[in-house]
Amino acid sequence: LPDMITVYRGCSENSKNGLSWSSDLEVAKFFASRRYDLFHGMSMKIRMFTSVVDPSEKDFYLNLKPETIYILVAQVKKEDALLFLNRKENEIFTTNAKILHEYALDSLTEIKSFSITDE
Repeated sequence: LPDMITVYRGCSENSKNGLSWSSDLEVAKFFASRRYDLFHGMSMKIRMFTSVVDPSEKDFYLNLKPETIYILVAQVKKEDALLFLNRKENEIFTTNAKILHEYALDSLTEIKSFSITDE
Protein backbone atom coordinates (compact mmCIF):
# COMPACT_ATOMS: atom_id res chain seq x y z
CA LEU A 1 0.00 0.00 0.00
CA PRO A 2 1.11 3.59 -0.52
CA ASP A 3 1.99 5.69 2.54
CA MET A 4 -1.34 7.56 2.26
CA ILE A 5 -4.55 5.75 1.28
CA THR A 6 -7.65 7.49 -0.05
CA VAL A 7 -10.73 6.00 1.62
CA TYR A 8 -14.49 6.48 1.20
CA ARG A 9 -17.50 6.11 3.47
CA GLY A 10 -21.21 6.14 2.60
CA CYS A 11 -23.11 7.17 5.73
CA SER A 12 -25.81 9.23 7.35
CA GLU A 13 -25.23 12.19 9.69
CA ASN A 14 -25.23 10.06 12.82
CA SER A 15 -22.68 7.58 11.49
CA LYS A 16 -20.00 9.91 10.08
CA ASN A 17 -17.52 8.94 12.78
CA GLY A 18 -17.51 5.22 12.05
CA LEU A 19 -14.40 3.05 11.89
CA SER A 20 -15.16 1.26 8.63
CA TRP A 21 -14.03 2.85 5.34
CA SER A 22 -13.38 1.46 1.88
CA SER A 23 -10.66 2.08 -0.68
CA ASP A 24 -13.38 1.50 -3.32
CA LEU A 25 -15.79 4.35 -4.08
CA GLU A 26 -18.39 1.90 -5.44
CA VAL A 27 -18.55 0.22 -2.03
CA ALA A 28 -19.15 3.60 -0.37
CA LYS A 29 -21.94 4.31 -2.88
CA PHE A 30 -23.50 0.94 -2.06
CA PHE A 31 -23.53 1.76 1.67
CA ALA A 32 -24.85 5.27 1.00
CA SER A 33 -27.69 3.71 -1.03
CA ARG A 34 -28.46 1.32 1.81
CA ARG A 35 -28.56 4.18 4.31
CA TYR A 36 -30.82 6.14 1.96
CA ASP A 37 -33.22 3.19 1.69
CA LEU A 38 -33.26 2.84 5.45
CA PHE A 39 -33.62 6.48 6.45
CA HIS A 40 -35.79 7.80 3.61
CA GLY A 41 -38.20 4.92 3.25
CA MET A 42 -40.72 3.80 5.82
CA SER A 43 -38.60 0.91 7.05
CA MET A 44 -36.84 2.91 9.77
CA LYS A 45 -40.07 4.52 10.99
CA ILE A 46 -41.86 1.19 11.00
CA ARG A 47 -39.02 -0.56 12.81
CA MET A 48 -38.78 2.16 15.43
CA PHE A 49 -42.52 2.44 15.76
CA THR A 50 -42.97 -1.27 16.42
CA SER A 51 -40.45 -1.05 19.26
CA VAL A 52 -42.27 1.84 20.98
CA VAL A 53 -43.63 0.88 24.35
CA ASP A 54 -44.88 4.26 25.52
CA PRO A 55 -47.78 5.48 23.32
CA SER A 56 -46.75 9.11 23.97
CA GLU A 57 -43.60 8.44 21.89
CA LYS A 58 -45.68 7.62 18.80
CA ASP A 59 -45.65 11.14 17.34
CA PHE A 60 -41.88 11.43 17.68
CA TYR A 61 -41.25 8.35 15.55
CA LEU A 62 -43.97 9.09 13.00
CA ASN A 63 -42.54 12.59 12.44
CA LEU A 64 -38.90 11.60 11.96
CA LYS A 65 -37.35 13.61 9.14
CA PRO A 66 -35.17 11.85 6.56
CA GLU A 67 -31.45 12.08 7.25
CA THR A 68 -29.03 13.57 4.74
CA ILE A 69 -26.80 10.91 3.22
CA TYR A 70 -23.11 11.58 2.74
CA ILE A 71 -20.16 10.20 0.89
CA LEU A 72 -17.00 11.13 2.76
CA VAL A 73 -13.59 11.15 1.12
CA ALA A 74 -10.62 10.93 3.44
CA GLN A 75 -6.98 9.97 3.60
CA VAL A 76 -5.35 7.74 6.16
CA LYS A 77 -1.71 6.90 6.77
CA LYS A 78 -0.83 3.31 6.01
CA GLU A 79 0.37 2.74 9.59
CA ASP A 80 -3.00 3.95 10.96
CA ALA A 81 -5.06 1.54 8.83
CA LEU A 82 -6.10 -2.07 9.23
CA LEU A 83 -6.96 -3.54 5.83
CA PHE A 84 -9.63 -6.23 5.60
CA LEU A 85 -10.24 -7.73 2.17
CA ASN A 86 -12.30 -10.75 3.15
CA ARG A 87 -15.74 -9.41 2.13
CA LYS A 88 -14.59 -7.91 -1.19
CA GLU A 89 -15.30 -4.44 0.16
CA ASN A 90 -11.66 -3.31 0.40
CA GLU A 91 -12.56 -2.43 3.96
CA ILE A 92 -10.19 -0.32 6.00
CA PHE A 93 -10.61 0.20 9.71
CA THR A 94 -9.19 3.40 11.18
CA THR A 95 -9.86 6.08 13.76
CA ASN A 96 -7.44 8.51 12.11
CA ALA A 97 -8.98 9.30 8.73
CA LYS A 98 -8.51 12.92 7.72
CA ILE A 99 -11.67 13.95 5.87
CA LEU A 100 -10.90 15.85 2.68
CA HIS A 101 -14.40 16.19 1.21
CA GLU A 102 -17.95 15.67 2.41
CA TYR A 103 -20.66 15.30 -0.23
CA ALA A 104 -24.33 15.56 0.79
CA LEU A 105 -26.65 13.57 -1.48
CA ASP A 106 -30.43 13.86 -1.51
CA SER A 107 -31.60 11.10 -3.85
CA LEU A 108 -30.76 7.57 -4.92
CA THR A 109 -30.05 8.90 -8.41
CA GLU A 110 -27.44 11.31 -7.03
CA ILE A 111 -25.84 8.52 -5.00
CA LYS A 112 -25.71 6.03 -7.85
CA SER A 113 -24.30 8.53 -10.36
CA PHE A 114 -21.87 10.11 -7.90
CA SER A 115 -18.27 10.34 -9.06
CA ILE A 116 -15.13 12.05 -7.85
CA THR A 117 -14.15 14.71 -10.37
CA ASP A 118 -11.96 17.02 -8.30
CA GLU A 119 -9.24 14.56 -7.23
